[in-house]
Amino acid sequence: MQYKRIGEEELIHGLFGGEMTRPRRHLRYRIRLQSLYNEYTCNFEALDEEEICSRVPALTSGSWLAQLRDRGIEILLE
Repeated sequence: MQYKRIGEEELIHGLFGGEMTRPRRHLRYRIRLQSLYNEYTCNFEALDEEEICSRVPALTSGSWLAQLRDRGIEILLE
């Protein structure tokens, strides 16, 4: 996306009660977000990350699917 780097930060990750990691360096970018018709614009800063989420296991079917469907929630299993 070719955003301009504006700095860097060192963080220790500890997600979902897991073990803390060693400090890791992340690059900081300023991002401009704008609606399609220019009605809304905002700027924010974001840090880079190689992988946000590892593989998520597939859902298995069960009675809970019917309960969700009764509430108007549809989940497609592939």
